[in-house]
Amino acid sequence: FSVRYEATEDGEKGVMGLQRGGFVLHLDAPMSGHGRNVVVTLEVDDTDALYDEWYGRAELSRPPRNEEWGGRTFGVTDPFGNLLYVVGPVT
Repeated sequence: FSVRYEATEDGEKGVMGLQRGGFVLHLDAPMSGHGRNVVVTLEVDDTDALYDEWYGRAELSRPPRNEEWGGRTFGVTDPFGNLLYVVGPVT
């Protein structure tokens, strides 16, 4: 992975985007209210297609929705209680 972006005020807490090919991970720590104070965002081309693929196979937070800031999102919780936040373009 290569660093796509990074922001921190204290060198310990903040956000970072990692990219490998078309795959992008967004790490945000700590972020309370989302599992164990960490949020991992998976940036995808088609949020609805991934939701449909995972439906019935994973603990999904809700169907995809368009956000006011311009993304289409849903969340999935892993077996350890961490939130994986899925973001794609608005449809």
